[in-house]
Amino acid sequence: MKPYLIFCLLTIAFIACNSDDSNTDSKVAIDINAFTEKIKYHPGDPFIETFKKSEFFKLSGLEDHVVETTNGTILSIPKGAFRDKNGRIVEKEITIEVTDIANLEEQIQSNISGQYKDAVLKNGATLFINATADGEQLAFNQSNPVYIATNRQTELKNPLIFEGIRNPQGEMQWLKPTPPKQYLIPVDLEELDFLPPNFANTAQKHLPFRNYKVATTALLDSLYYSFGAMYPHDRNSQKKPALPNTSFNFFQDEGSHADHGIDSIISCTGIDPSAIKVIKKRQFANTLIATKAFEQRLHYLHLAREQAALDIYINHLDWDMARCDEKVAQLLGSNSDYQMQFKAFARENLGNIKDLPPSVKNLGNYYSQQLKKTRTQLVELKKALDKELEKKAKAAKKIRTDYQKVLQKRATYRLNKFGFKLDKMGWITVAETLKPLDKFDLEIRVTNGKQYDRVHVYSVDPNISSIFAFKSADKELFKEGYRGDPFLLYKKMQTAQAVVVAYQGKEAFHDQTNFKVTPTIRVRLNPQPITAQALNQTLQKMESNHTKFNKIRVDLEYQAAFYAEELRRKQLRDDLAFIGRLASIALPCGIPPEQPTTN
Repeated sequence: MKPYLIFCLLTIAFIACNSDDSNTDSKVAIDINAFTEKIKYHPGDPFIETFKKSEFFKLSGLEDHVVETTNGTILSIPKGAFRDKNGRIVEKEITIEVTDIANLEEQIQSNISGQYKDAVLKNGATLFINATADGEQLAFNQSNPVYIATNRQTELKNPLIFEGIRNPQGEMQWLKPTPPKQYLIPVDLEELDFLPPNFANTAQKHLPFRNYKVATTALLDSLYYSFGAMYPHDRNSQKKPALPNTSFNFFQDEGSHADHGIDSIISCTGIDPSAIKVIKKRQFANTLIATKAFEQRLHYLHLAREQAALDIYINHLDWDMARCDEKVAQLLGSNSDYQMQFKAFARENLGNIKDLPPSVKNLGNYYSQQLKKTRTQLVELKKALDKELEKKAKAAKKIRTDYQKVLQKRATYRLNKFGFKLDKMGWITVAETLKPLDKFDLEIRVTNGKQYDRVHVYSVDPNISSIFAFKSADKELFKEGYRGDPFLLYKKMQTAQAVVVAYQGKEAFHDQTNFKVTPTIRVRLNPQPITAQALNQTLQKMESNHTKFNKIRVDLEYQAAFYAEELRRKQLRDDLAFIGRLASIALPCGIPPEQPTTN
């Protein structure tokens, strides 16, 4: 962003104004010359074809307006800024014409360079401004002036404002130089970008995030402010800051190697996101905070990573901007890469908002109170989030424990039915064989299993009313059981059933077939669409004599819970990866979190 210089005008094709000091709607003495038609150029001007085109803005005389040209010049137009030829304040619709000539190419094509007496002028920005209502020429109301913020295109040490006259030959004559008034112009706080450089671009690049596919202002603000809960407030400490006892953790299976969260970030210095959240409050509208000039300075404050420098502006809202710039440059010191930048800002010699109320001094205390309150709120929100995450993790762990008990019941039930005595369960199973059984090799394949979100395969022994749950690495080949129920026992040549239940979103698919127990068994299942009601009826009929722990419907309830937990954990992993990238920008001295791994 190019630096802004705030003042009335640099070099302006000035419209002569009446000299009235009244701000009422009564008739006043006027200068008839102020209402002569303002001519941008005369017919036959040799530069008509290349002259910079005008921009037109229509606005009501009853309201305040802020308009911006394509070259970035901002006009702050208060209500009652214009009078008609009778000297009355204009309240109807007004048409504003602005020709904004900023760069060298536009200056040459419009031939606006010229001299003042014998001196050659070094032009900054040149503007032609005119106002009409119903085609009638208007004049400025000097007691309620228009203020302008224009991009400074050159380094002007002692800028002056000149009135301009253009002759029929297309030549400019500049007259009546006056020093500019350097007032700041407040804009809507919502239009200002107070985020760290590259924060928004990084967020947009790595979307989607949860349900967001576009980095909206609300999302960006919410993400950035959330880091306020982890911001260390003791900038002089060389040790790891005493962060709140919270953690955005993954509560994984037992034995998981990952319990990393964004609290592993250690931030040394930088801008406190809580402070940015506070100064975006409406109380800071119409202060130097709500200006493009401050937005530009905040960009470099983020890069300088110095909260105390930001506090200078906030705690001295009644100072001129240039005075704050000087203090910041002094605070940063010669060791900072950004001291020279703030010295350059100070040379712009910017003032403050015109007619700043004395009560603005109280905002420093308000800021301190709100900052403390905001930090506390963000920490409490984070604690609540962590508590909710831990609650869900504990619930998932209980489901896993309950399912292990179900599997063990099935294993015990099946072994007892086949005359086995179970001595020990765990990673190693030791069993005493009381009656020999023939071994068999069973593989069940599911056609196009990878296309489903989840696939669950079972074999059913109708002789003992028992089920066996298979697991798979690829959702197509099923040949092994879960830890807790790893052994499948069948009598030679007996008949059993293979069943598959698959899901794609909320859609269910099902297939089942009988097979005979031989040394080598190969089963192919082809899932077909089935309604939830039909699936329930089919399974209910199949397992009518089964105990609860030997029912496929019960197992499917556990599997649905496991899948929901899997999605939850994946969402957490994705969130952590996304937030971690932003954390390295919001808390730039931090250590990016490691990526979690799961078993």
